[in-house]
Amino acid sequence: MDLDDIVRNVVLNEDIHALLTDILEGRALREHPFKKLVEFQRDAYAREGLCIKKEGFQVGEPWDGDIANARVAFISSNPAFDAIEDFPRYHAETRTLSTPDGSTLSLSDAKDFFKYRFQRACVSPNGALLRKRRDGCRAVNYWGCVRNSMEALWPDAACPGDSREVYVKRLMSKAVTMEIVPFKSSGEKGVSEALLICMKIFTRHILPHVAAPIIVLVGKKVRSAFLYLATETEEEWRNAERIFDNQEAYHYNGPLCSGKKLVVSVGFNAGQFSKLANLVSLVSLVSLVNDCTDSTMRELQAVFCNDVK
Repeated sequence: MDLDDIVRNVVLNEDIHALLTDILEGRALREHPFKKLVEFQRDAYAREGLCIKKEGFQVGEPWDGDIANARVAFISSNPAFDAIEDFPRYHAETRTLSTPDGSTLSLSDAKDFFKYRFQRACVSPNGALLRKRRDGCRAVNYWGCVRNSMEALWPDAACPGDSREVYVKRLMSKAVTMEIVPFKSSGEKGVSEALLICMKIFTRHILPHVAAPIIVLVGKKVRSAFLYLATETEEEWRNAERIFDNQEAYHYNGPLCSGKKLVVSVGFNAGQFSKLANLVSLVSLVSLVNDCTDSTMRELQAVFCNDVK
């Protein structure tokens, strides 16, 4: 599946369309793994005195950043919802995309929105990346974590004379973020129900297009989804999950190879890792970034900087 097909499948998703049609026609929402995600947006709009029929459904995010050229990919559970964010909307009644003010968007426009999202973001005087909203801009905590990780991996990114904005956007030009569940909510509502189907129909098709030599898995739900790819049966997956929950995970610490892909995460065993390696061309699994030893961080920096050069 090429990138255009992936963007279309996420942004103009037919299952989301069917659930939104239920809302438009005043029916109870059909049972589906995405049901709680659609209900969340409907109810979140209502709490702000807004109507999803008028506002439009905030589309799924296939990724943020330049997936073909980023050097680090951060994979988390699902994006956060903000009712008044400047973000592409889908209107089921007309099967069209728009901006929040109603201006028409093409699928190509939406793809560019995600590709250049960090480069078009505002930057505060202290270097925080800001999300654009109807009432101004607001810092995004997760983007701040990504920026901090990029600073750790690329310590010599700054150039003489850089403004804070130029420096931050240079850092973020080498980052791409994506979520297993591309549809928005808060507090990971609806993620558990949608996680595995999204891994099958979205993530596993996106991963082969990720050019980054370093992939960072963020959070237990994401680790669980990748573990699902690495196991042969649901029973094996459940057993592996129990091992994780008991903190008995095996840590694979193979050699870090410059210019190759590696995952920064916790505890897949060698057999599970081998299956993942076949799926996404991985080389090694190490500890989480914030648990890295100095020597591991130096190795990660070497992978990153060698690849940037």
